[in-house]
Amino acid sequence: MLDFQFNEKKFHDDFAVMILLFDVKELQSERLVKKVGKNVVEALRLAMIAEDAKSDVCLKTYLGQKPCLLMTVDEKHPLKSGKNAYNALKKYMNVNVYLPEKCDSNYLEKFAIGMENANYSFDKYNTKKKAEDFDKLEVVNFIGPKKPDMEKITAVTNAVRYARDLSNEPANKLTPYEFIKDIERLNYLNLDIDILDKEAMERENFGLALAVAQGSINPPYTAVLQWKGNPKKEEFDCGLVGKGVMYDSGGLSLKSAQGMRTMKQDMSGAADVVSVMKAAALQKLPLNLVAVVSLVENMPSANSYKVDDIITSMSGQTVEILNTDAEGRLALADSLWYIQKRFKVKTLIDIATLTGTVEVAFGGLYAAILGNDDKLIQKLIKSGTEVEENLWQLPLNSEYDKWINSSVADMKNIGKPRMAGASTAAAFLQRFVLKSTKWAHIDFDRCEYDENTKVSTGFGVMLLHDYLMKMV
Repeated sequence: MLDFQFNEKKFHDDFAVMILLFDVKELQSERLVKKVGKNVVEALRLAMIAEDAKSDVCLKTYLGQKPCLLMTVDEKHPLKSGKNAYNALKKYMNVNVYLPEKCDSNYLEKFAIGMENANYSFDKYNTKKKAEDFDKLEVVNFIGPKKPDMEKITAVTNAVRYARDLSNEPANKLTPYEFIKDIERLNYLNLDIDILDKEAMERENFGLALAVAQGSINPPYTAVLQWKGNPKKEEFDCGLVGKGVMYDSGGLSLKSAQGMRTMKQDMSGAADVVSVMKAAALQKLPLNLVAVVSLVENMPSANSYKVDDIITSMSGQTVEILNTDAEGRLALADSLWYIQKRFKVKTLIDIATLTGTVEVAFGGLYAAILGNDDKLIQKLIKSGTEVEENLWQLPLNSEYDKWINSSVADMKNIGKPRMAGASTAAAFLQRFVLKSTKWAHIDFDRCEYDENTKVSTGFGVMLLHDYLMKMV
């Protein structure tokens, strides 16, 4: 993690200098001249003239051997601004960062999180990376407002990094078993962790999840994580379920070679949920939370589940399989039923890379949200806006529910071909949600993958964490 320092008076003469402004007109303010010196301000002013910079700027000059940078930042998007600042500074080891005059501790908190999230790479398997190719930034000395909540910054960035690490691991390294071993290591945070192996899942009637898993040589597991931050009450404040398909080949309804790219990240929902529970434990949030993730692989083999199979779910409802590549909703359905049956949760959120239709509709710029409680949905949308992980509500109604009716079973696992895939997938899940449960479903397909860096974004962790923080 970056070493963030917050010292209004301490100025490191040997550090690089970055000045952040909401408006370039602030460059020659008396406050800034007093803090950084007239020579620094003048050097940057001349650099602006040389580059004919008018408003949005990101420029660099030197004062002797000292790098001096000027960057305008977006007052409404501190996380993005923090990312941009990191990318401008990553080749310098130490830097003094002067904050805009109107920057408050809340903005700085998100700005620092943005910087730390940008300070991420997944290169553990690259044996030939040169030393000069690694980022150098270590110490960031902020000069401006009061110190923000470092406990929160540490918990959030730790959780985002953990989710990204899990999602970036190749499927030959992170099998369901290896994920379970990783989850078990979170015991040190006083999380109550219960692991169901294949036999236990059979006893609990995880019929749909087990069907997805039966084509793989790697056995399935279900992990249950509980955080009892408020032991004075028995009920849970929120239940979380994440899609944990460790690799999705499509099964017998085999994907194309291109379609299998990034399918190691089809467990990103489970990674998010586990990571959010980690953040809650790190901060010791005074909430009672429970999470369930079923970890399976969807592979083609002589033992795979097949098109036209009819499978009985934990709820007793039967499902006709029309496409084995619509597997995520099957694993989620049993987990949704289980968390309600065992823990009696009244508020339930699931998150999944569920349908390609969301990628087509939003191109990775938004995730879809659907559910049965508009207040819950609006709270999640607000949290998404605040952490720059945007959600867009899609419709879920009785008509879409009719589309998954089956003539030979209670339901089928897909709706009409190439039509409203996100809504019909949510309609499928809703059949496993009790009417008394407030439920929201987040489908974040493509949001979890950065096309430029080719690694996981950790999308969803900050969103869910912000929602939980607002419950405290």
